[in-house]
Amino acid sequence: MATATFEPRAAHIEKTCEKPGGEYELLLSLLKRALVGDSGVLELPGAIDWGRLLDLASRHEVVLLLNAGLRNATGVPEPVRWWFESYCRGAIAHNLALDSELTGLLTRFKNEGIQVVPFKGPVWAKLLYGSVACRQMTDLDLFISLPDLPKASRIAAERGYVRSEADAQPPKGAKDVTYVHTQTKIRLELHWSACEAWRDRRLSDLQLWKVEDTVRMDEQAALPRPEEMFFLLAIHGFRHNWESLKWLCDIAAFLMVFPDADWERLLRRAACVSRMRLVLLPLALVSRVFGIELPKRVSRAIADNPSVVRIAGRIEKLYPLQFAPGWWQAAPQRIHFEWLQVQIRDGAFERIWMHVRFLTRLLKPNRNDFSYFDRKLPQPVYWFARPYRLLRRYGLRKFRQFARQLILRSGPSDTALSE
Repeated sequence: MATATFEPRAAHIEKTCEKPGGEYELLLSLLKRALVGDSGVLELPGAIDWGRLLDLASRHEVVLLLNAGLRNATGVPEPVRWWFESYCRGAIAHNLALDSELTGLLTRFKNEGIQVVPFKGPVWAKLLYGSVACRQMTDLDLFISLPDLPKASRIAAERGYVRSEADAQPPKGAKDVTYVHTQTKIRLELHWSACEAWRDRRLSDLQLWKVEDTVRMDEQAALPRPEEMFFLLAIHGFRHNWESLKWLCDIAAFLMVFPDADWERLLRRAACVSRMRLVLLPLALVSRVFGIELPKRVSRAIADNPSVVRIAGRIEKLYPLQFAPGWWQAAPQRIHFEWLQVQIRDGAFERIWMHVRFLTRLLKPNRNDFSYFDRKLPQPVYWFARPYRLLRRYGLRKFRQFARQLILRSGPSDTALSE
């Protein structure tokens, strides 16, 4: 089986900085350098927009990995090095605090007879990157059995955690509950499923972290087997629509650490739940974005699924763009991501059904439609009144543009239609 490799990027780094807007490609080159552990001397050209480069790294949460990629690099301005030093010092201190807290939690759960499996966080960072200093982390995630949730919640409360306000009453079909430490503000998420039932019932029913199938890292921590670990990474990226390079770096690091993973077994399992596209999409993205040579079995599977390549190409176009915080909550992005949630399904009938559900939610009357008319109308009338109201407000041109982009799945450009 072919192993995952990176092509030499030193010459590419110099070329990308010669053209305007080459900071994104430079970012990719430096991330690759960090992933392969290249510590040789690297000469950077002077024509670099460091502000844009750092903004991109911050948006994709890869500043720590970018800093590793700049190791032994010349041509980095002194103010930029100071910024990296300050930022990374705080981020690494946070990661170390998470690592220490995780050790305490695992010990306490073990003493109470609760079996837990870490998800992402410090343990996975050590395995995939070799250190907690290369991956930015925000919280702690643990898989538990749902019957153990009351006991685990009591232990979390004893350690100073309280339920977050947003999770005061988890909605039906939720996959986890969130706690926040009253003093350190560390977020702790206890998961009993990898995906919400309302998002994808098949994925929510998967048990990819069974304790009896785990591989023990040390006395406290146990991890899923590599194939299950990749499936979990793929589900996590799918839930977040692969909007960040951070999660692609996790996939690339996995390929470097586990070049001999049992891909046949993984693909068979994905096919059994009709989620082959979900597993192949991050591999196609990593190949396109980072230039990784994939295992032959994976390459053949991607070649047999041309839709995966099209989906990956659409997602890839978003990575060089810079967005304001919360950009994915705007109507065009929500529709784009809804499209992705549909296209990730393998079965044509399931995709059609998902499209029908999406269009139903899009056209369903809301309170704006109910309040538009002076008098109360019969309920079915509002289904026709909604398009009428939108046409009156935004005009035929905007409405036609919206409909055309929705049909072509290129992402509508007017956020007002989210009303």
